[in-house]
Amino acid sequence: MFSAGKRALRSRLVAVAIGALVMAGAGGVAWATIPGPDGVIHGCYQKENGQLRVIDPTNAGDKNSSACKENEQPLDWNQRGAPGAPGPQGPQGDRGPSDAFTTYGGDYVPLAPTQQRYAQLQLGPGNYIVTASLWVGNDLGPSTGVTASCKFTGGGAAPAPYQANTSAKYPAPGWAAALSFTGPATFGPGGGTVGLDCVGLTSDTSSGAAGAHLHDVRLTAIQVATITTQ
Repeated sequence: MFSAGKRALRSRLVAVAIGALVMAGAGGVAWATIPGPDGVIHGCYQKENGQLRVIDPTNAGDKNSSACKENEQPLDWNQRGAPGAPGPQGPQGDRGPSDAFTTYGGDYVPLAPTQQRYAQLQLGPGNYIVTASLWVGNDLGPSTGVTASCKFTGGGAAPAPYQANTSAKYPAPGWAAALSFTGPATFGPGGGTVGLDCVGLTSDTSSGAAGAHLHDVRLTAIQVATITTQ
């Protein structure tokens, strides 16, 4: 009976001691700086049985919990993981659709009785909306009207000629009429040119005749992604 009681008491003491060690160990883990300030977790790998334990190198007061033993291999790893290698560069995106190109064809340019080019743009591949604007002046007498016939030429689609007339009703020469029109143009690889060609005609005979001028001649092209005709 006495020896059995001693054995029972001894078992209770061992259980209490183990519980105290577990609580102390748990407290040590809670107080330890794991991972370290640099985000690294430090550990020790037991060479014989493969056991792994975590240590805190900043806890200099406890050598057992701050350093590996002789039969252990230091093993560190990052809590976040090392950054992965950069991925391959993606394909180049399509060119933006909002580029604009413009040119100035001059001011007070004589309007020839034969078709001539008064402005031109060199454009790359793609779709464009092209706009021409100018003024047509009458240098003839008040009894003679002048017709300026202008159109787009070059690669791509060109609208039909657009005419603006300076009327013979004006009492004196020097009057002008505005001329403006817009049309689409499309170029394949290599691009192309868009020109503004005009010819001057007398309104009474419709035959080629000088006697008028163009001023403030402008040609503008805006690149767009697509062109839809409705």
